Amino acid sequence: MFGNKKSKAERHAKIIELVRKAHPHGVTPAELAKILNVPNSTILRDLPEIDKKVMLDEFNNRLRIASFDYGD
Repeated sequence: MFGNKKSKAERHAKIIELVRKAHPHGVTPAELAKILNVPNSTILRDLPEIDKKVMLDEFNNRLRIASFDYGD
């Protein structure tokens, strides 16, 4: 579903959207992988790239958008 470069950008956008929607409780990488129907390793590989675009905060293996990116 998300195999090519165009899809990679779409996947990154969807991950950001899902993490934002999960605020304030966050979402785990495994939950993201299940929702997007990709291996956990794909999500873990994507996160450093996404973190360059939107600051992610990780607590107890749950990802959230860092509060200063949220305007909190």
